[in-house]
Amino acid sequence: IKFQDNVNFVFETHSLSFASPATVSRMGMIFLSQEDVDINSLVSSWINSQSEESRGGLMKWINAYFFKALEMIASKELIVEVTQMGLVSSGLSH
Repeated sequence: IKFQDNVNFVFETHSLSFASPATVSRMGMIFLSQEDVDINSLVSSWINSQSEESRGGLMKWINAYFFKALEMIASKELIVEVTQMGLVSSGLSH
């Protein structure tokens, strides 16, 4: 299947136990452990990428609801296993 240049894929995996060195090098995979990622930095970076006039409102919304929703989701058993970074990225993309 041929895709246009504007199409990008991001895959999140729980483990690289079955990935060959060729797969890792071709896909440009980067391993980030949950302990190495700061969720606040990711959220701040996302807010800074938004228009200046919407940043204040977004920050209020994120502080009031987003982090509380993440805590609630983290306390539940998910049907599909996902990392906290995956949850945050998914939540910020909608």
